[in-house]
Amino acid sequence: MNKFKSKRKIKLKFRYFVYVIIVFLLYELFIYVSTNFKIVKTNEQFISNILSDSNYHLAYNKNYNNIFNHLITNLIDVNNPVEILKNQNENKITISQDLMFSSYEDSKTIYIYNTHDLEEYDNSILKNYNITANVRMASILLSKRLNEIGLNTIVESKNTSQILVDNNLNDYFVASRDYLIESNKNNDIDLFIDLHSDDVSRELTTTQIGEKKYAKVIFSVGRKNKNYMNNYNIVEILNRKIKEKYPDLTRGIILDDNNTYNQDISNNMILINIGGYQNTIDEVLNTIELISPLIKETLYEETESS
Repeated sequence: MNKFKSKRKIKLKFRYFVYVIIVFLLYELFIYVSTNFKIVKTNEQFISNILSDSNYHLAYNKNYNNIFNHLITNLIDVNNPVEILKNQNENKITISQDLMFSSYEDSKTIYIYNTHDLEEYDNSILKNYNITANVRMASILLSKRLNEIGLNTIVESKNTSQILVDNNLNDYFVASRDYLIESNKNNDIDLFIDLHSDDVSRELTTTQIGEKKYAKVIFSVGRKNKNYMNNYNIVEILNRKIKEKYPDLTRGIILDDNNTYNQDISNNMILINIGGYQNTIDEVLNTIELISPLIKETLYEETESS
């Protein structure tokens, strides 16, 4: 009799266990289907969506951790590896013309470029969807935010890394120099921004303000340029404004005696690292949202004082 009761309890426990597994799988299937309706698989669509919702990246996080996503990813290569290799020199990012330039009459013009255009952010989740969160994406996000507050922006479309290879160069700053000189001649540019990602740990590049996490910024000024103080003054104003409003958001200014960073080309050129390789793109965007108005303030303040 006791053996019968014991067997019955085991069967009931097993049945409950099966029910739990079924419910769990149905839930995972629901999450997988619902998140796939939201998820896009091109950088350009991703940029548009993350601009409208800075937490858009969380949908990828939920889908990435889903059991069905792992199963399908392991069984079926949803991305074409040949196409990925073909696009490697383009950093797997397509920049449409409307993202390249926005014009406002009687407004300042900012030229944004990436000397180290292959620098990436934390891409562990997004890579499964053929999305590359890198400094070029950050440049477009910065451009769009600056456009929204009434500034003209130009985002450089040339790949410095490809210029480096094509011309057998070994210095990224040499590779970017020609298109910077050309742009400085052919455009009335009020500010050059060379946007980078740092290679230090997340602990150093991340801060929390309120309920959001942000990628910290740090500036570099090349003192090998005899007129470096002109560029330093702009950086000092911007860094001070950031520090006054968001003290933990900036890591300060680095003065480098051994480099120019091409800052001899213009008196209005800054090099900024936004976050590091362990930051997510939404943390970078959070920072961009805070510093964009301060960049505008700095630009007009510096113009009035000169």
